Amino acid sequence: ASWDFLIKNITARGFKKEEIERTGLAIKSEDRSSWYDRFRNRIMFPINDASGRVIGFGGRIFSDKQQATSDKGDAKEAKYINSPQTAIYDKSAVLYGFDKAKQEIRTKNQVVLVEGYMDCIMSHQAGLKNTVAVSGTALTGPQAKKLKRLCDTMVASFDADAAGESATRRSLEVGARLEFDRKIAAVPSGKDPADTVAKSPELWLSAVAEAKPAVEYFFEKTFREKNPNNINGKKEISALLLPWVAELSNEVEKAHWVSELASR
Repeated sequence: ASWDFLIKNITARGFKKEEIERTGLAIKSEDRSSWYDRFRNRIMFPINDASGRVIGFGGRIFSDKQQATSDKGDAKEAKYINSPQTAIYDKSAVLYGFDKAKQEIRTKNQVVLVEGYMDCIMSHQAGLKNTVAVSGTALTGPQAKKLKRLCDTMVASFDADAAGESATRRSLEVGARLEFDRKIAAVPSGKDPADTVAKSPELWLSAVAEAKPAVEYFFEKTFREKNPNNINGKKEISALLLPWVAELSNEVEKAHWVSELASR
């Protein structure tokens, strides 16, 4: 919990505080007179490049008490903080766990895409070693290109909340542009893959094995939630599903889903 424990240790090894700041491990005070540690009292997740070299970090609070709200109602500490953009760390290009997963991704011709560090770690622990995490954001173009060089199938599974579904949609849109075979693994228990593995690794393994094609998944979900028997329901369903159909690259597949939508 010290404000400068890391800085003292690194400077004792001969590094300058300005150098530590450029790595993202230290932050300069507002008056520019001193530095303090960026990461304090957190569980640390080293982030590696494709060769396994540490290039950044993520840090999670130990307990929700650290995230208690102040008198103004805002959170005192963010649940996660990450290294900033540096000369060696570009968040938009790096996938957490990629160095450990790349060989399995190539072998299986499939990547399992999850949202957070623990989702990735627990998925590997369950035996799915072709899992990588986007670290709390949607998949980016550079990340997708890196994966496309290794595989053709993308199985996405983000948190089962509104933000998670939005990130899933954006990630799958990026995947469509590179003509991935896109699937969705529905989280069967809890709110994320890590919760599911903690409850039962077999549940998570089954969810990935039974992942449905993205368009099929959203067709089923939308028709469960909307009423196709009145005009407003029809309009809502069409507005939600037609963009998914439109981005399909295969004309036969696209025609199938247009016909399915009209039929339903």
